[in-house]
Amino acid sequence: MDDYDYEPDEAQLAELLRRWDKPDPIAALERGGTAVHEAAHAVAAAICGVQWTSARLLDRPVMLGYRAWVRIPVIDSDADKAFIYWVGCWAEARWLGIPLEEAQRTSGGIDNRVVGAYWTAGGREGPDRWVAAMEPAWSEVLSFARKLANHGVVFAGGSACLVEHDLAALI
Repeated sequence: MDDYDYEPDEAQLAELLRRWDKPDPIAALERGGTAVHEAAHAVAAAICGVQWTSARLLDRPVMLGYRAWVRIPVIDSDADKAFIYWVGCWAEARWLGIPLEEAQRTSGGIDNRVVGAYWTAGGREGPDRWVAAMEPAWSEVLSFARKLANHGVVFAGGSACLVEHDLAALI
């Protein structure tokens, strides 16, 4: 069973809803960390010239954190795919001030599997190059994350909430 398919039991769900309905700095921190995680995926895709279509952060938490995603229809390069998947946990760790390994353990899920498969298949690119590519884009990640956390959805074009900064300028 994927982490994303896990459903809490009644008692766990009641606790999650209780936390959500009251001001809770931990819940706010978790939501922010998830928004930053997803924002990094979208910004990394833009850096690679890969088109993302939307990012979504659901209004209610699930047992293992917030359910969120970035829709990216096609990633042709295995190296680009590994980079795009790896940066989510890196950004979340940076924003929360926790070790990367902790972010990978608690919210890496499919990200870890994609990156692991890339390296197992002989992929040579890795964290040094990926961090160097993302550091100059950190303000874009934070800007995107704020929009995602505030609106719950960001579209790449169209009439909904748009990213104010031109991600194409990062390429």
